[in-house]
Amino acid sequence: MSTSSHPSGWDEPRQFTIPMPFDYIPNNPTFLLVCSATHVVVGRRNVNRAYIYSLPTFDVNVLELEDISHPTSFEIYGAILVSRCWHSSDGSGDAHRLYVYDLSTGECLNVVPDDIDHDKTTISFPRTEHDRVVRGEWPKTPTLVICSGGQTLQTYTIGRSFKQTGHNIEEEESATMASALTISLSHRVLCHASIGRTAVTGGRDATVRVWDIVTGQCRLVLIGHRLEVNNVCLDKARIYSASADDAVRVWDRYSGDCVHILEWPPFQSYSISELDTTPSYLMCTVFIIADAHYPYTTLVSMIWDPVSGRLVHQISSNRKCCQGPMRGKELTLVSYERDKDSGVEYLKIWDVESGQELMRSRAGPRSIFLRFCSQERFIIALALQDLEYKLKVWDFGDNIPLSSEDDVSSNHEGTREDNLGKKKAEGSIIDNRKRSNAKDFIRRLFRKR
Repeated sequence: MSTSSHPSGWDEPRQFTIPMPFDYIPNNPTFLLVCSATHVVVGRRNVNRAYIYSLPTFDVNVLELEDISHPTSFEIYGAILVSRCWHSSDGSGDAHRLYVYDLSTGECLNVVPDDIDHDKTTISFPRTEHDRVVRGEWPKTPTLVICSGGQTLQTYTIGRSFKQTGHNIEEEESATMASALTISLSHRVLCHASIGRTAVTGGRDATVRVWDIVTGQCRLVLIGHRLEVNNVCLDKARIYSASADDAVRVWDRYSGDCVHILEWPPFQSYSISELDTTPSYLMCTVFIIADAHYPYTTLVSMIWDPVSGRLVHQISSNRKCCQGPMRGKELTLVSYERDKDSGVEYLKIWDVESGQELMRSRAGPRSIFLRFCSQERFIIALALQDLEYKLKVWDFGDNIPLSSEDDVSSNHEGTREDNLGKKKAEGSIIDNRKRSNAKDFIRRLFRKR
C-alpha cells in the first residue's frame, strides 16, 4: 500500500482543461497534435505557428515556423520537433522539406529535403542502449536518423554550443545539428527504425537489413517475406517486420534467425498499419475492412507475446488507438471510439496484460474530440466544445498539483460511474470560477512571443 498523502494517479487521475488560442473555424480544419516525454505541440495544417507546452507544468510558448513553410505534419522526439512542410518555389513547383526545431530554445536546427517523388522520408531517434561491440552506452549524444527517398540513411548528432554575448564573458547556449554519417543503401527502403547504433530498414525487395549507423556496415540481411516490407521495429533482443504479404515475422536481432511467423485470426480483408513494442509485448495495429465478423471498418490492436509468438489479446477500436500511460511496469492502450447509436465519443484506456477496459472518459456535452495523443504520464486530447477549442488533459502521475496558476484549471467533481467494476472518468470542463481567466491566459500567451 502506498504511504503517499496523494492518491495514486490510476485511482483518481487528475483532469484539467486548457483553453486554446484558436478562433472557431467551421468545416473542421486539420489540427496537428503530438507529444513526447517533455513537450506537447499543437498547430494547424498550413499555419506557420505552433504552441509548445512544457511538461509537466504545461507552461506555454509560441514557436513561429519558417515564413515560407506550410506544415503538413509534426513528429516529435523528446525536445526535437520535425515539421514536414511544403512551399511554392519560383517556377519550379512545390518543394517539400523537413524543418528540425529544438523546442528548448525555439531554434531551427536544420532543413532537410523531403524527396516525396520517390519513397517517403522516414525519421527515427534512437534511444540509448548498452552496445555489445563497444561495451558502452550509445549514442552518447542525441542522434537523429533520416532515411531520404528510400536511398540513403543520414545520421545527425544534436549538441550544444556556447558563444560569448558581451564584455562580461557571459555565454549563451544554442543547439547544433551536425551531419555525422551517410550510408548508401543497397535496397529501396520503405520504412526504418533504430535503437542505439543499430538501424533496421524494410525494403521493396522484401528484405529486412540491419545496419551499424556508426560504421555504415550492413550487418545482416533477413530473407523470408514474399512482398515488400512496409513496417519494422525492434527491441533489445528482436526485430519485427510486417509485409504486404500479410505476414509479421519475428527475428533474432543478433543471429538473424526467424524465430516466429505470427498466425493471424481469419480476417477476410485487412492491412497492418503499425508495429510497436511495449516493455513485454509486440503491438500490431490492424485495419480491418468490414466483413461478416466485423460489420464496420475497424482498427484492432493485436497484442502478442514475442517470446512464444502467442496472440494474447485483441482490442478493437472504431476510430484510432495509441500506446497509453504507464501502469506499473507496462504501458496501457488508449482508443478513441464513437457510439454508433448515440454518437457519444469516448477515450477508453485498456490494460495490455489482461485485455480489460480500465476506464473511459466522455468527450462531454456539445463536445467532440479532434485529436489525441499520449505519453507515459499524460493523455492529451484536443476537443471542440461549445465552438471553443480546448486541450483536455488526464494526469496519471502522483496527482501533485502543478505549479501553473491560471494556465490550467481543474475540476475533480466530474461524474464518476461504476459499471461492472470499471472506473469511468468523465471528461471535465473548465471550472466556472476560472472562466474569467481564459482571456488573460490568451493575452499572456501572446506576450510570450
